[in-house]
Amino acid sequence: MALSEIKEQQIIERIIFENPWWNHNSIDTFYDEMKRRLYFNVFFPHIVNTEVKRAVVLMGPRRVGKTVMIFHSIQKLIQRGI
Repeated sequence: MALSEIKEQQIIERIIFENPWWNHNSIDTFYDEMKRRLYFNVFFPHIVNTEVKRAVVLMGPRRVGKTVMIFHSIQKLIQRGI
C-alpha cells in the first residue's frame, strides 16, 4: 500500500491507538506503578521548557528505563493539564 493510499482517518486512528492516554487521561498502570528513575527530576524540566526551541533526545543503553521515564513524563504532563 502506497502512502498516498492511506486515508487521513486511518492515520488518526493509528495515532490514537499508539497514544491511549489521549482517551484515558492516564498511562498504563504497569508503567505507573514502576519506581520513578533517579534522573527523572533532571530530565523532566527539559521537556517543559518552552523557552528553548529544540527537541529533547533521551539516549542510553538497553534496559536502563528510557521507556519508563517517557511514560512517567507523559503522566506528569497529563497531571499538569498539558
